[in-house]
Amino acid sequence: RAGGPYFTHSARRRPQTTRMRAPSLIVFDLDAACWMPEMYQLWGGGAPFKQLSTSPNNRLEDCRGTAVRLLADVAASFAEIHERQTS
Repeated sequence: RAGGPYFTHSARRRPQTTRMRAPSLIVFDLDAACWMPEMYQLWGGGAPFKQLSTSPNNRLEDCRGTAVRLLADVAASFAEIHERQTS
């Protein structure tokens, strides 16, 4: 029918029950894409970073105590990658 859906109810996707294999390489553009402030703004600070909680919460501290904030869902993404590598 014109303007209607192009699939039938029987063509619905089934929920995926298997877990996808993790890729062997994941690349992130770090500064201003994963965290703020950018590394050049952490003069005298930077790595190593300390996670301020054991759960993903987007809050870190650099070696001088400067607050570093992970943007959007970066902490959850890092946690999922770590979980897949260790399981």
